[in-house]
Amino acid sequence: ECTFCSTGQQGFNRNLNVAEIIGQVWRVNQLLGAYGKTGIKPVTNV
Repeated sequence: ECTFCSTGQQGFNRNLNVAEIIGQVWRVNQLLGAYGKTGIKPVTNV
């Protein structure tokens, strides 16, 4: 149990499904591109 951040203090509810994980990766890649973060490689090691 991680007490460092508020997310760790919420407790465990469930595991994410594949679609949720891919959605998070897709969204982060989209946001990085939207803010012009050139030179940052897209997440590909999932």
